[in-house]
Amino acid sequence: MKKDYVSGSILLFVAAVLFFQAQGLTVWAETGPSEGFFPLVLSILLGVLSAIILLQACSRPKGETEPFRLFGAKRPKFFLYSGAFLAFALIFFWMGYSLAVAVFLLFILRFVEQQSWKTTVYVTVASIIGSYIIFQVIFTIPLPEGVLTPLMQRLR
Repeated sequence: MKKDYVSGSILLFVAAVLFFQAQGLTVWAETGPSEGFFPLVLSILLGVLSAIILLQACSRPKGETEPFRLFGAKRPKFFLYSGAFLAFALIFFWMGYSLAVAVFLLFILRFVEQQSWKTTVYVTVASIIGSYIIFQVIFTIPLPEGVLTPLMQRLR
């Protein structure tokens, strides 16, 4: 599809620009990942995913077409996700990482994707614990505690 060629090409170009800009940053320091680690990893991930879009577009039969729709039937979900990301960005430092992620995932999984409460709670708790282990334990990157700061200070 033509739109897949266009979007895949644009994303691949953006990934290449970000990759070369990340080259000027320190990727790894004595204590672990440095300021260039995530930009480098994310630019590589974006490049791989955009290459997959291009490869899938090339492998489709030539006659296969799909009408162009900006949002299509998923329009309400698009706006709910966009609003949730905006709200997440606004509450992140005030609420802290754990609470902001919990609110975000609970809203997305339960109310947008309409998952069961059991699935929603399991995925939310696993995501918070897993990301805590990755960032705070493995990479020793402190996450914003927000309104939980007094509680976290008492636990230490």
